[in-house]
Amino acid sequence: MSMWMPGDPITVREMIRRARAELVDSESPLLDVECLLGFVLKCSRAELVLAAHHVPMPDQVQAFEKLFDRRKKGEPIAYLIGEKSFWDFEVEVTEDTLIPRPETETLVILAIEHLQQNLAARVLELGTGSGVIAIALAKTFAKLDIVALDRSLPAVQVAKRNAERLGLTHIQWLCADWFSAMDARFDLIVSNPPYIAEGDDHLDDLSFEPQTALVSGNEGLDDLHHLIFSAPWYLNRPGWLFLEHGSTQGDAVRHAMLDKGFTEVVTHQDLSGNDRVTVGVMAR
Repeated sequence: MSMWMPGDPITVREMIRRARAELVDSESPLLDVECLLGFVLKCSRAELVLAAHHVPMPDQVQAFEKLFDRRKKGEPIAYLIGEKSFWDFEVEVTEDTLIPRPETETLVILAIEHLQQNLAARVLELGTGSGVIAIALAKTFAKLDIVALDRSLPAVQVAKRNAERLGLTHIQWLCADWFSAMDARFDLIVSNPPYIAEGDDHLDDLSFEPQTALVSGNEGLDDLHHLIFSAPWYLNRPGWLFLEHGSTQGDAVRHAMLDKGFTEVVTHQDLSGNDRVTVGVMAR
């Protein structure tokens, strides 16, 4: 049922008030409502405040209601408006890509710090999704030689559009399953692979996102183990592997890397203090 009667000359302020009261399952109802209404009205949150007494057109009200109904059913804001902020840029996201999360910026920071010591490095990103990791690195290092791939062609197409919109033309995009298309070696391999266990309770909150980009076996470690096992064949010497993983998987990832012959293996924490990224070097 509509929150207001047809023809009701409702203002922006009243739309926000009523919608916020209905969005009981959201952790950020006001932010959600303002993002959706700002998207429909093509204005910023600050401009919504200035337009508090403005009465939107009926088609704008209808467009907002359609998006709001989807939000009430749990669909993420990023999918509703088709974009998400990451690092210092905005990217397109679709149901074919995961929604980029702040935790992944830890992986980007570590990679950038490493690459500052080797500006001529050749980089491979595995499982690029919307392309945010490759794009963040390419924006930072204008001449970086980087290859980014994903097994999902629609995801690769989204990533390529994101890069082109930002004027980044020095990323090579491939559709492939992990290393299946590789016949070269790299100085750095970086990946945020699927790492959630089958049946994990967190999947209930992620039902709108592509499950193949989230789930990896009974313990969530299948893809991480595959990357650790395979990476040495595609790394120069010395060559580095940077892997994002779940907050409880640091020990398992470190042990797997050490067993495979990686050295200088260290697990780094994200801004919340959780284990998030493990790095190691294949020196010989």
